[in-house]
Amino acid sequence: MKNSVLFPIAIGFFMVLNAGIIIYNNSKARDRIKELHQLTPKSRYELSSGNATIFGIKEEGILGELHTCLSKHRPVSGRSPKGTDALGLDLVVDGSYTFDLAVSDGEIFNFVLRKKRFETNDGWVTPSFAVNCELELLNKL
Repeated sequence: MKNSVLFPIAIGFFMVLNAGIIIYNNSKARDRIKELHQLTPKSRYELSSGNATIFGIKEEGILGELHTCLSKHRPVSGRSPKGTDALGLDLVVDGSYTFDLAVSDGEIFNFVLRKKRFETNDGWVTPSFAVNCELELLNKL
């Protein structure tokens, strides 16, 4: 009888604890977007030559006005793609940050920011954010 009462209590405890850990980790991940402010319009980016050709942008350059636009991100529920087809683009910035961009008709409508710590082989990723930023903002100051 004692075990039949303790078991549901133990399960409930672990469920509450697990939910707390998930909520904490999600809020921590959301806080990572603040690292966007570590970058500037003069931060250097690079991408693969294939993607540069597909999107009609330079393989490397500076974030330019795109930095300001990305800083105006909003929750994903506010996402409004320009067109119907979307392609992914990885923009590596300053060698350690990567923007995973969702692009439709030359406009970024969704992104996540990742950071890879090469010395420890770990890193982090933010949740998705919505924006409406033209790729043309790259390299413009």
